[in-house]
Amino acid sequence: MASFKAKPPPRPLVIWALLLAFDAILPLGIALGQNAPGSPIIVDLPVAGGTERVLFRGTQRAPALLVLLPGGDGIVGLDPGGGIHQLGSNFLVRTFGQWIAQGFDLVMPDAPNGTSLFGQRHLPAYADAISKAVDFGRAAGLADRHERGHDSSR
Repeated sequence: MASFKAKPPPRPLVIWALLLAFDAILPLGIALGQNAPGSPIIVDLPVAGGTERVLFRGTQRAPALLVLLPGGDGIVGLDPGGGIHQLGSNFLVRTFGQWIAQGFDLVMPDAPNGTSLFGQRHLPAYADAISKAVDFGRAAGLADRHERGHDSSR
């Protein structure tokens, strides 16, 4: 019985296939440790007992500002460049790029002071931190549209 050994595809074909696959999945969202598509705005807002890092991403004519509140311990590990380093089981965080692709403005706060939010979300300090993140997102969205010369009214 004769056995045939499969010949590997030519190297250029493999490279093109990988490039096409990457190009196809790139718009689907951001990967662990990568920057969000476009130009993120990152700010460290003062909150009770320290700071809260917040990420904002704006689009051309967003119909709404979405506030993505990470689940679990609330820690997503935002870096100063907008990279997200701890996706975990955070469904909304993993779909960040998809919301941008749909044309929404987004704001996403990291856990205040980088500490777990377990047992904290019902406290007034957390409500205040979220309020500050929303205010920042609104202001950043209006400023972003103004810079591009779009109508800033919603």
